[in-house]
Amino acid sequence: MKRVFIIIVLSIVSIMLGLLWFQDSNLPINKVDDKQKNVVLITKMRYGDYWETVVKGAEAAEREFGINLVYDAPNEEGDIDGQILMVDSYINDSTDSIVLAASDYEALVPIVEKATNYGIRVVLIDSHVNTDKYYKSFSTDNFQAGVQVGNSILDLVGNDGKIGIVSFVKGSENAIQREKGLKSVMHDTDIEIIDTMYCMSSIELAETLAMVFLDKEVDAIVGLNAIASTGVGRAISHNDIAFGVGFDSTNEEVTLMDQGFIDATIVQNPYGMGYLGVKYAVVDDDYYTEKDNAIDTFVITPESMFLKENQKLVFPFNVD
Repeated sequence: MKRVFIIIVLSIVSIMLGLLWFQDSNLPINKVDDKQKNVVLITKMRYGDYWETVVKGAEAAEREFGINLVYDAPNEEGDIDGQILMVDSYINDSTDSIVLAASDYEALVPIVEKATNYGIRVVLIDSHVNTDKYYKSFSTDNFQAGVQVGNSILDLVGNDGKIGIVSFVKGSENAIQREKGLKSVMHDTDIEIIDTMYCMSSIELAETLAMVFLDKEVDAIVGLNAIASTGVGRAISHNDIAFGVGFDSTNEEVTLMDQGFIDATIVQNPYGMGYLGVKYAVVDDDYYTEKDNAIDTFVITPESMFLKENQKLVFPFNVD
């Protein structure tokens, strides 16, 4: 009887502790300090699965570290001047930190340096800027990702054939490095790159450009970002005479891959970039000791897309 009584008491205590934990469970896990930090996340454009996933990662860090996060972005990726004005406005508002996915490697230099000179911590995600006046960066190694694209092309078409490239915004450092990495694999082959055309981050234009390549009877078409890749997949779905290789794993890209119109895609980790960008906007620790940190990319094919180990990579938009 005594034993039963003890068990009942312990059970009641456990329930009370659980209720206390539940009441506090909506508090931040690692509050930075007593003064709530204001962090601004500015991406290249507001719309699209890729940027929505970046925001989800950023919001996870917001909850964990008890900060106030503001999200802003131009409506179009090519609106470089608009992004510069946006950053400037938050500098004038004296925000504590800015997490920036810069639209242009050179054009954003003065405003990033201005923010740093004003004592604002700048963390770069996704894309670099041609200055060292920022705190840390978390981005894809775009040259290496381009190498992965090149190797995927060789796996699909062999050492002889014609390919077309649908890029996104001319002058984008990400696009430049991806194309350089791709071409580095082609040096000792008979692959002919017939042209690189720019879709200005429009799926409809990307599809039109891919149709032009199909009319030229290329063996494969590469899309260098999610929007370009979606347009490429759509074009191939109407005229399935070429392989398609792309970037990322939006809802539509996954569908196109499952249907056989995209044959390989290079998957990044936008959730991780958003999370780490916001975390290191307010936190100092020794885990990422380097100033510049490369986030791994992975080659996903229709055969590997549904493997358990690839689920969070292929379906990041389902991450809570």
